[in-house]
Amino acid sequence: EAMNLYQLKNNELLEIETRVEQLPTSKVHIDHIVKAKERDVVVATGYVELAFLNAQTYKPTRAPKFFIDAIQKYYE
Repeated sequence: EAMNLYQLKNNELLEIETRVEQLPTSKVHIDHIVKAKERDVVVATGYVELAFLNAQTYKPTRAPKFFIDAIQKYYE
């Protein structure tokens, strides 16, 4: 889901903030904020939800250990 708030100008530098507010279980919710850097205004917001699936059964499964290990330090 996304919401556009302002029109972009040609060759405008963007700053993208991405946040994962909770450690994932079988899915992960990722929020995005896109800003026009020079004007310091939010031009778009959105999020994506991704699911972790077993490659053989396509059923939801826990987030892989390597993924949890990589982001765990940001929640301590």
